Amino acid sequence: MFQILTAYGIPDKIVSLIRLMYEGTKAKVLSPDGETEFFEILAGVLQGDTLAPYLFAIVIDYCMRKAQEKSLDGTYTRMLRMVLGVSWKDKISNTVLYDKLPKLSNKIRSRRLKLAGHCIRHPELLASDLVLWEPDSVQGRAPRGRPRQSYLSTLLRDVGTNSKEELRTLMRDRIYGGEYRGRSDLAPT
Repeated sequence: MFQILTAYGIPDKIVSLIRLMYEGTKAKVLSPDGETEFFEILAGVLQGDTLAPYLFAIVIDYCMRKAQEKSLDGTYTRMLRMVLGVSWKDKISNTVLYDKLPKLSNKIRSRRLKLAGHCIRHPELLASDLVLWEPDSVQGRAPRGRPRQSYLSTLLRDVGTNSKEELRTLMRDRIYGGEYRGRSDLAPT
């Protein structure tokens, strides 16, 4: 959980404070027969902790994103096997099948960053302003479900920063290299 919090850009100081709250936590059970010995709590969140729902939401979001990437890559692998005429009976590993091809999710991420970088480096293009556009906050009731992801929030996540200006600088200076060079702990496997 702490690696996920760091990967989401939560400052190390706050992650350390959360770690202090959760590591080394002990409890005992009170029953009509008496009290048990103290035992260490190894999983779960603290009961009544106001931070618990947020921690849960962050971890679930991370897991869902990874599952979605895995599903996309799995579909690409099945299509690649069909195109190449490779059956599961042939017992060819995905490593051999892909050879030097990147995973589809990595290719999509790389192309998204290249396009955004190109648009940002050319301010004369209309797309230059649109790439970093953020929708205004909507008045009234929020729609049900998870908040929609904007193109900007996806780019920020891909590069591993929380700042729009830092993203602009990275893309102008081509520091990201058009490839995924964000946080190593969020890098796809």
